[in-house]
Amino acid sequence: MKHKYLVFFFIILATLALVLPAYAVFCSQCGTQHPDDAVYCSKCGAKLLHQNETDIYREASDLLIQYRYDQAITLLVTYCAINPADTKAEVLLAKAYLGKCTLLKENSDKHYKTLVWKPFNIGKKVIVEHEYEPKYLSEGLYICAHSYLINHRPSSANRYIKKAIKLSPSSSPDIDYYFVLGDASAELAIIEYRKGSESRSPRQYNKAKNTYGQIIAMDVSDEIKSQAYYKLGILFSEFNKKEEAKAALESALQSTNNEILASRIRSKLENIDK
Repeated sequence: MKHKYLVFFFIILATLALVLPAYAVFCSQCGTQHPDDAVYCSKCGAKLLHQNETDIYREASDLLIQYRYDQAITLLVTYCAINPADTKAEVLLAKAYLGKCTLLKENSDKHYKTLVWKPFNIGKKVIVEHEYEPKYLSEGLYICAHSYLINHRPSSANRYIKKAIKLSPSSSPDIDYYFVLGDASAELAIIEYRKGSESRSPRQYNKAKNTYGQIIAMDVSDEIKSQAYYKLGILFSEFNKKEEAKAALESALQSTNNEILASRIRSKLENIDK
């Protein structure tokens, strides 16, 4: 009988030895292993990323890439309410709001005017709370810049996005920063062009054109190139350069596999041909 209990005891120990490591947490910065309930790395002090957090970030990022902003917002609002100190999740939530606002604005839905304050307030909060952390500070500046841009304040957007690029800890800032930089210049150029100001509009026009061209020349995915061509097409069409606009939009259509973006491109092409 004793022998049976010993065998059973060793089976439990062996099972625990196999199962427990599966629930261990490894530091994403230095690789140190910790028990599942650990919050910070005992070696380097970094916050430990648990599996459920990893899944949230991955799923939300995938939804943003697919332009499924409402689903990303629903996912992240719930998560951020439970984890208010998770800045990374808040940044993703702000970007989801920005994506939705951009689509609403393009579709002439004025609800973007009230919604855009949500990402802006997140951006301001990130700037205040992470003043001495370049990674999150630059993200906060980017969020505010994009919010200003959506809210028809390109000069403020231009100021903020230049700071974001300058303060970014990476030698190659997020590609979205360059899109906002190009968009701010494009909107400033269009404003001056419509005013009849010949002195300023060409300068801003060239800045926008060169920024989009810079993105296309980068080592980025076809989807990113497609977005840059699409932006170029819109810029050209605003300046009544129909042939250049058509060529850019056709290049955008060839580069994308995303049906939502493809639909927007076809709509722009149809308007040019009218």
